[in-house]
Amino acid sequence: MNRTDSPAKQPKPFGINGPREPIRSTTPAGDNTASYESGFPPITMTLKSAGGLPPKGQDMNQILYELSALARWSSAGALNAYDASFAVAIGGYPKGSVIIGDDGATIYISTSDSNNNNPNVSATGWLNLSKITSIAALAGGANKLPYFTGTDTAGQTDLTQVGRDIIGKTDIASVLTYLGLGEAAKRGVGTGVNQIPDMSFFQSTRGSNGIQYLPGGIVIQWGIWQLTTVGNYNAESIGGITWYTHYTKPLYTIAFPNMALVNFMGLAGSTFEDQTNEYNTFVRSNMSAGSDGKSGSRTNACVSVTSRILGYTPTVHWLAIGY
Repeated sequence: MNRTDSPAKQPKPFGINGPREPIRSTTPAGDNTASYESGFPPITMTLKSAGGLPPKGQDMNQILYELSALARWSSAGALNAYDASFAVAIGGYPKGSVIIGDDGATIYISTSDSNNNNPNVSATGWLNLSKITSIAALAGGANKLPYFTGTDTAGQTDLTQVGRDIIGKTDIASVLTYLGLGEAAKRGVGTGVNQIPDMSFFQSTRGSNGIQYLPGGIVIQWGIWQLTTVGNYNAESIGGITWYTHYTKPLYTIAFPNMALVNFMGLAGSTFEDQTNEYNTFVRSNMSAGSDGKSGSRTNACVSVTSRILGYTPTVHWLAIGY
């Protein structure tokens, strides 16, 4: 069969304005009325001389009207809506049936035989083609890619040559090679093995007193201490000069989470000319013992100050590293 074999379409059903009568379900005994059960009854096929009756022209008009009306509907490409009574009468829609939704737009295909479910109410046994029709409604065009924006709605976006190239790759390694990415692109963010820390692992507080956090838990602190004495001064004469030593325990800016590892400090004068007292002063940094008597204290250092000036408490710059 070819497209040229297409029969002529009739815009009007047969006998639309002619005499017609609704076709009955059954034909009464001895009657010449056509019915869906019997068609034209036997009496209409019996000679009139033998008591037969002619078929009714109204029935013929009605039969041809109904058939041509169905043909006209199909010729127009129209779909039928779900009909509960019809579904019961035929034992349910067969698999593959196509109907239109109550909204006049949604198309459903039956996925099972004897299907009595109403697709407008329940999706059971029906395939909703809205996903397909939503894509079909897009403008389309060269280098465009459709995508779903909701359950049954779609949009489109540009698909560049780069995008097509990436889609065409068969594995992640090929994609990374195409993008020119090395081993670092395969690493996750973190401080574990084969991980790369991001800037969140390098938080800091800047200023004269500051803190720098490093990946792995190392913490660096620095600042300025104006020392204050703790305990008595210890006097010692060396070469006729009396030196006084005392200790102080300044606090770190924050307590180290575990312990201090090392600290450093040096004398500080406001100006070079204002360092007279520092010429005769020495400071030493000691690790203050932790609660176990061995590890460095989490909270403070221990500084010894030796000076020729009794009671002198200098200002020092300090730096401590711990974790």
